[in-house]
Amino acid sequence: MHRFIIIILILLLAGCARTAKYYEPIATEGVHIHPGGGCTAPSATYHFNVGEGIKGFISAGVSQDSWGIYYGFTLEKGTKLKMLSPNIKIRSDELENPFTVKMPQFHMSVYGGLPNRQKGYKKYYQPIEELSYTGLNEKIDVEYLRNDTFQSSANINSKNPKSFILNFPAMLANGNQTKIPAIQFNYKEKDYLLTCVQ
Repeated sequence: MHRFIIIILILLLAGCARTAKYYEPIATEGVHIHPGGGCTAPSATYHFNVGEGIKGFISAGVSQDSWGIYYGFTLEKGTKLKMLSPNIKIRSDELENPFTVKMPQFHMSVYGGLPNRQKGYKKYYQPIEELSYTGLNEKIDVEYLRNDTFQSSANINSKNPKSFILNFPAMLANGNQTKIPAIQFNYKEKDYLLTCVQ
């Protein structure tokens, strides 16, 4: 009987075993490693300051046939941010030439709604449109909604490199031109158990 239970447990665990494929940012500070657990896979995110009251984040992951980047900016009340170009530059020793990824639209989730608009929708912004604090979520008394978060992602349909360096375009943060230092990402694979019930 014990052997039967052990075999069942092994089969169940094997069915829940997964391999996370993601990139880890290389930086002296601002790197947050998410170990995964429950319903989430391991991952890593780089957080950085852009200007007073403006913070950014970026992570990168790998799917079966492609890889991509997920990024965004969080703005406090009274702040604004504008990209001076819609292009993100990526280079890698595994690629002959650096290439450019055109930023898709940013979106901000609106939970409080607007007059004559349903609750729970996304407001979209062009990549070089000025982003500024809107206050659209102020009515909801939740700490993380006290700032506006504008996010975007880009999918790259090619074999993922083992390492790459990403350069954001120059930007205006509260009217002051700034440039985020280049960020290096190294490919990682990590086994984990999916333990949530869906």
